[in-house]
Amino acid sequence: MALIDLSIPDDLKAFAEAEAARAGHATINEYMMALLREAERRSALGQLEVKLIHSIDGPSRAVVAEDWDEMDRRFEQRQSGGRRP
Repeated sequence: MALIDLSIPDDLKAFAEAEAARAGHATINEYMMALLREAERRSALGQLEVKLIHSIDGPSRAVVAEDWDEMDRRFEQRQSGGRRP
């Protein structure tokens, strides 16, 4: 695990300690990791939204039986512990 050295003012440290406790984290480190994970999740959702909007603007085609069969196959593979193709 990597180490980040962060200097912050005393009042911000007190705020972070209070927020960590309020959120149920044992340490400021746990709290900061949770904040960063949430920021990472929001970023991924934003990227997904861009891809979805781009796909809406792109060409469309009808979904055929083979498409449903492929989706079923992928679903079954995931349920059985297989990896995505």
